[in-house]
Amino acid sequence: MTTAEKPGPGDGAASREAAVQALNELANADRDRTRRDDRRKRAIRLATVVAIGVGFLALWQWATDTGLIHNFIAPSPTEIAAYLPELVTSSYFLDNLSVTLKELLIGFAIGVSAGFLLGVLVSVSSIARAGIVPYVLALNAPPGIVFAPLFLTWFGFGMTSKIAMAVAGAFFPIFISTIAGLAEARNAEADRLMRSLTANERQIFLKVRLPNAVPLIFAGIKLCWISAAIGVVVAEFIGAQAGIGFMVQSFNFQLDIPGVYSLILLLSVSTATVYWLLEFAERKWFSWGRLT
Repeated sequence: MTTAEKPGPGDGAASREAAVQALNELANADRDRTRRDDRRKRAIRLATVVAIGVGFLALWQWATDTGLIHNFIAPSPTEIAAYLPELVTSSYFLDNLSVTLKELLIGFAIGVSAGFLLGVLVSVSSIARAGIVPYVLALNAPPGIVFAPLFLTWFGFGMTSKIAMAVAGAFFPIFISTIAGLAEARNAEADRLMRSLTANERQIFLKVRLPNAVPLIFAGIKLCWISAAIGVVVAEFIGAQAGIGFMVQSFNFQLDIPGVYSLILLLSVSTATVYWLLEFAERKWFSWGRLT
């Protein structure tokens, strides 16, 4: 090889830079392709959801227009849509909505806090687990609705009985998910590593077990919201002086069927919206992987 043909000192660096640039371009192209695939999948899912919803509403409208379904049994979607603006802007609805929201939020907060703390206690203490879990399971065995008449008898027809139903509905899902999450987050190797760094049991719990249990615990919180909402509305439906459940009962007695359907729709949309917000928060902040 002649001197002119020998690679110069800068040729190797140039080759490495070219290789690195090519790899970066490939990585960027792969990321772009992944993003496009994700956007396409989200668009397909959204289109599917919208198509099913529009198809169902169109079928419902057709059935009521043709008399296949009597208007007294199920008002048409257009009739419900025309009823909604008047309902949601009325002071009567807003006053009852504020009562239900207050009952639900207070009961949800108390139930989640109590269930989480008791779940932690049961997870760290075998004595507490042996003494508490059987009774909690026994209390949760009957359907929650059977407690509504008891709570109405104990606490009256005011807000206290509805808050108690919300607490009962929110307590058990977070209690079970906390126990399951903390049990799944146990990892002998991580514990040994933390102890080798002179960590005590409290530090191991706070730094390892609890963070890795959060995703499963948060999944239980979403169920708590739905259970608490069901508990409040059922209690209001059975006996109340105000609230959305009270309005459903009143409209039903007055044979205001569009009003009943409108309230059911509002309850469904509002409960589902909060559930989706909690799910979004879980994906955004608590989606890290658990230790295996």
